[in-house]
Amino acid sequence: MKLNKKIEVEISPEMQKLSEEIQEINNKVISTYMKNLDKLMERLVRENASPPIKGEITKGKLKWRGLIMCRCFETNETWIQQRGEDITPRISPKNIHKYL
Repeated sequence: MKLNKKIEVEISPEMQKLSEEIQEINNKVISTYMKNLDKLMERLVRENASPPIKGEITKGKLKWRGLIMCRCFETNETWIQQRGEDITPRISPKNIHKYL
């Protein structure tokens, strides 16, 4: 039995415009969230890493301190660990406002 049947649906210009507007709003929200997350993680790494990071944050400095960014895709949480221990809270879109 063949199940891969292509279904074509005609989309009205109004629906296409609405779809584009929703996509634009979604892109702005995601972009703002990612910018805020980057700023927050940089601040938390500088405050909580041991020894503290001064100056530019580089790949070498992160590796030397044993810092990794962790991500759980099920809960959409992001956090930083240093040598296996959490040094930042778990940040998600639902709670990022608490830390900004």
